[in-house]
Amino acid sequence: MPRVALLLFLMAAPSGWEEGMAARPVAERRADDRWSRAAISGLLCFYRGDRKAALQEIATEQNYGRLSGFVNKLKLYDLSQRVRRDDEQVALWVARLPPGPRGKPLGCTDRVAEIAECVGLDLAGDPCADHIMQAYVETVAE
Repeated sequence: MPRVALLLFLMAAPSGWEEGMAARPVAERRADDRWSRAAISGLLCFYRGDRKAALQEIATEQNYGRLSGFVNKLKLYDLSQRVRRDDEQVALWVARLPPGPRGKPLGCTDRVAEIAECVGLDLAGDPCADHIMQAYVETVAE
């Protein structure tokens, strides 16, 4: 196996620590700063991405409205409500990040993006196929 492929495989595989934490009760996962920081970062990644997509849809709808002379105000309202919900959720979860130097969210890459994908599935009512990612989502579920 080439070195690059092996490295990518090892990066994608869950660590033993992650497997062990996924098996623990939700209260223990919430108490672990590393775990809760990653879970909250996944939520932030999802909501920030959803906000960006909604704003792009608003801009597209307004652009087509200028061309045709008709704007679907109901669709614009629904999209603006989506942006508002995303803004509220981002503010809520930023406030819940662990205190201290670990209080900054992780970037929206690799594992955090996988968690964000599971957050989207969870909000749609579908369970995530990856049990570790689902454990992250359950950690921040209300």
